[in-house]
Amino acid sequence: MAEHNESLIRVYNSPRRLEKAMHTLEGILRGITMDRKVDDQELIVLSDWLGENAEFKKKHPFNEVVPRIEQIVRQGVVDEEERADILWLCNQFTTGSQHFDPITADLQKLHGIMGGIAADSHITIDELRALRDWMDDQSHLHGCWPFDEVNGILTGVLADGKVDAKEHQTLLHFFADVLAFLEHKALGRRTGDVEPFRGGICAVQPNIVVADKRFCFTGTPRRGPKRVLQDAVSKRNGIVEKNVVKGLDYLVIGAEGNECWAYSAYGRKVEKAIEHRKAGANLLIIHEFDFWDAIPE
Repeated sequence: MAEHNESLIRVYNSPRRLEKAMHTLEGILRGITMDRKVDDQELIVLSDWLGENAEFKKKHPFNEVVPRIEQIVRQGVVDEEERADILWLCNQFTTGSQHFDPITADLQKLHGIMGGIAADSHITIDELRALRDWMDDQSHLHGCWPFDEVNGILTGVLADGKVDAKEHQTLLHFFADVLAFLEHKALGRRTGDVEPFRGGICAVQPNIVVADKRFCFTGTPRRGPKRVLQDAVSKRNGIVEKNVVKGLDYLVIGAEGNECWAYSAYGRKVEKAIEHRKAGANLLIIHEFDFWDAIPE
């Protein structure tokens, strides 16, 4: 009976799974070709995608896409025209999605891009710039996990126009963590523990409203003791919370001598906030400097 029910669920959900697979393919293809070349490890990602979605092989648009992906896997080459054709087909199929809202659809594409970029375990500055260009066109994803986290890390890495060894390992670790949470198979392994870098997971240029919003603070503020920030919220009809509670709107990270806001060095409150964001909470992790910028004198 359980197997029968599971089979019925799979049949009922198959249109959603097919559409998600197309979103993921679009992302993977964008990710693996951002450096204008495809290596054996990246071909494995495409091969895995084919295997995971074999049940849709005869359905439209898989019956058009699959032969092209199989040819790419055999030949080990994706020319620009072929790439453009497949991306166009993916877009034609998924535009005006019946099963996913635009935010969910584009987050699925982002997941695929991250998997494609990290598939060969080598992330280049050109790939990160291409990812930033794509993200710049997806402003509707602000506030969503992991868009803000990716945006924050990219801002830190791209600031000096290069990817050093520590940043590279941290990027691989971060991408692996995101994809592992999503039970995505694009990355076959974890990169191990790495040291954090100054770039962090704070939202970039966040929209901050104080009145009637819930704020929590962590770390050591630069502008006086923590109660100064708390008082600033209270005086503007905001709500101060001692902990990361359900319904929290902002977690503010103090700037002075504090590593907890850098990825892989979560403090307790940051870790809890990330858990809430992964679960879909509309919660922003923001830096103290951005908090003060939003507070009128």
